[in-house]
Amino acid sequence: MEHDLIEIGHITDHNRIESITREIILTLPAWFDAAGQKNYPVENQQKYFLAATKKGKAIGFIAITDIDSTTAEIHCIGILEDEHGKGIGTKLINAAKAYCLDGGRDVLLVKTLDASAHYPPYDKTRRFYESKGFVSRRLIAGFWGAENPCLEMIWLPGTDSNRRPGD
Repeated sequence: MEHDLIEIGHITDHNRIESITREIILTLPAWFDAAGQKNYPVENQQKYFLAATKKGKAIGFIAITDIDSTTAEIHCIGILEDEHGKGIGTKLINAAKAYCLDGGRDVLLVKTLDASAHYPPYDKTRRFYESKGFVSRRLIAGFWGAENPCLEMIWLPGTDSNRRPGD
């Protein structure tokens, strides 16, 4: 099964992180504007970075920020659009949840565009996070400007399953 050919690996090489991030987000203009395309490849070098690969080619990534000893945040996630709906995002989210649990963290946050923006690509994104056990936590006014309302979502261990992610 093709889903089984996906490997998730921790990447520490800054050049590789930058190139994986850049290659993927440049194919996702509906999710990443010019500022994101410029900043995320550099910012992700300072994050805990996981890449999803298929036959040695990066097809997705997730970058995680440690906020403190109990909280982590998904800084950025991207999956090639033609790979959406094939379980890659689920594998990356499960790896992020495992990273939290393995590090003793009991909170995983993510910021996304709020539904009040009425933007279909991010409607899809929110539904994806909700399907992975994230719930709306708060609206952060002005975080990305008035035209881009920021919704912070939260995942707490045990809220979506009694099993360890990926088991």
